[in-house]
Amino acid sequence: MAQALFSDEAWYRAAWLDGTLVGFVMVADESQRATPPEAPRIGLWRLMVDHRHLGRGVGRRIVAGVVAHARARGFRVLYTSYVAGPEGPEAFYRTQGFAPNGKVDDDETVAVLLV
Repeated sequence: MAQALFSDEAWYRAAWLDGTLVGFVMVADESQRATPPEAPRIGLWRLMVDHRHLGRGVGRRIVAGVVAHARARGFRVLYTSYVAGPEGPEAFYRTQGFAPNGKVDDDETVAVLLV
């Protein structure tokens, strides 16, 4: 949360399931900067789901909400990145339609989703 408070581009929401806080999402929306770049991008920056609620569709619904937000803001591509490996989130992101774009940023695989 502290990171979001010091970033103009942060868009963040809590995720609730049956009245229980189960997750958090934060998006980096460059169009929200005081001086946006000429071609702003939007990226899924943080996605967290309480381990007790994994496998219940929470992450899928969070991504759907982020996609709806990106579309409403006029974006056509949503970025994310992750650390590759068997314990990482790559399989989840692939099931949501993200595909690696061949780039690596700070040792993380960059993936894109056409929205």
